[in-house]
Amino acid sequence: MNIETIATFAFFIGMAAFLYSRRKKIAIQKIFYPVLYFVMYRTKIGLKLMDKYAKKFRKTIKVLSFIGIIVGFAGMLLLTFELGRSLYTSLAQPEAPSPVALVLPFETQAEGVVSVPFFHWIISIFIIAVVHEYAHGVVARAYDIKIKSSGFAFLSILIPIIPAAFVEPDEKIMPKRPKKQQLSVLAAGAFANILLAIVSVLVLVFAVIPIADSLAIENGIEITKVVRNRHDKANPFPAELAGVRPGETIKSIDNEAMLSALNFTAYMSKRKPGELILMETDKGVYNIKLGSNPKNESRPYIGVSLAQSFDVKPDIKQRFGFLVIILPILLWFVELLRWLFLLNIGIGLFNLVPIGPIDGGRMSHLVLTSYLGKKNGEKWWKYISFALLALIILLFIIAMTK
Repeated sequence: MNIETIATFAFFIGMAAFLYSRRKKIAIQKIFYPVLYFVMYRTKIGLKLMDKYAKKFRKTIKVLSFIGIIVGFAGMLLLTFELGRSLYTSLAQPEAPSPVALVLPFETQAEGVVSVPFFHWIISIFIIAVVHEYAHGVVARAYDIKIKSSGFAFLSILIPIIPAAFVEPDEKIMPKRPKKQQLSVLAAGAFANILLAIVSVLVLVFAVIPIADSLAIENGIEITKVVRNRHDKANPFPAELAGVRPGETIKSIDNEAMLSALNFTAYMSKRKPGELILMETDKGVYNIKLGSNPKNESRPYIGVSLAQSFDVKPDIKQRFGFLVIILPILLWFVELLRWLFLLNIGIGLFNLVPIGPIDGGRMSHLVLTSYLGKKNGEKWWKYISFALLALIILLFIIAMTK
């Protein structure tokens, strides 16, 4: 059991203990209870800081919040269209990648799940949640809307799984404000996540990657996961059948050097299912008969997940030996920024889906009741919310059964 797995178990045990110890102070916000809901623990953390920055940058915040409304509705329409298109694609092309996935901090063979290393996951989720909710609070205070509380939350799918955060504007004041102000507050979180995603990728592309490239050289392809044949356990995929293990680094195939992922992709594109290859790793040599890719039978398949392996350039290692220690840390930050970008985009856009109590749902509720009247607006809001929730659940089911 590695440190990531131990940390994952420790986190979930600690989270469960915290919720149990505070059980009299937590509240449940139902979405599709008891399947989907939020567990909320209210505090006053960060409220003074929100007041400080809202007062100092009031004009700038108001301008950005208006842009956030435009981005919010554009993202809502785009995401709704993409969900519908994804359903059609999933049914018409079963081999197509799943458009939805649950992001979890542990390795799993389950379909419809993206595995993120625990420390990258928890740091990214913490940053994303704080930025998202802090943006709601700052924009609310910029319009002099009182914030009653802030706090921690846990998105629950049957049981609490994903940590989050929240701020609660005064529900007596908020509905009395102009629609533009209300929409500004509601759109702020997702817009802040999108901005953070842009900042993350800019830092990654223009700062961290150039530094890493100046120090590192590709020295093989690490096998991060050996895929098991869940649908036919009696016929394992080639890598598992050959005895390949996670953590090995591919050095060559058929005596041709495999120092980079591009080398591997180019070589495999010339091979066909059923052919024999000789794969050398840093742990041994394997005779492997290529299988057929489950999503495209005409393409060869080994049954592994891969990641590029790096080492410090020989001349730099000779002159600055200490960089051997720094490089893994730098590469860890490359991966953190990559996940921070991907998760910010994913979570930011998901919050714009017009469903129930999430930001997109509240924005659509406000617009529909304003233009269609309370009764008709509520009715259409419920239709849209339930239809999209059913669509997302259906996409998850399709993903998990692929």
